[in-house]
Amino acid sequence: MKKRMKKELEKFINNPVCNTEIHQSTESQLIVYLPGPEGTKYENTIYEISFDYPDDYPFKEPTIKFITPIDHPLFQKYSQIHIFSLGWSPAFWIKDIIERIYFFMSPVETRIDTYKNKINRYTF
Repeated sequence: MKKRMKKELEKFINNPVCNTEIHQSTESQLIVYLPGPEGTKYENTIYEISFDYPDDYPFKEPTIKFITPIDHPLFQKYSQIHIFSLGWSPAFWIKDIIERIYFFMSPVETRIDTYKNKINRYTF
C-alpha cells in the first residue's frame, strides 16, 4: 500500500465520517460502504463504492465508481464519478471525497443551506 494511501486510511479509520466503513480490497483499491443520508430516497441502503488509486496518487485522482446501483444524475453504476468541478488537488483526502459524495446524495435544501452558510462566513 502506498504511504499516502495508508496514512489516509489510518486517519479515516480513527475518525470516520458519515458512518462509513472502508476495507482494503487490493494494494491499490479500497471499498467504501456509505449509508444513504436520512430523509432521502437513498436512506436504508448501504452503497458500495470502489476507490482505485493510480500509481501517481495523490497527483492523479482515484477512479471512484458506485458498485451498488443508484438512481442519481451524477452517479451511475460502474461509471467513474467526477465530483470535483474545479479539478483534482493532491490536498484532497479520502474523507473529502466521501463527504462530497454524501453531500450530493443529501436533500437539495441541505445543500443550499450549506452553501448559504459558507457565503455568510465570508460576507462582511
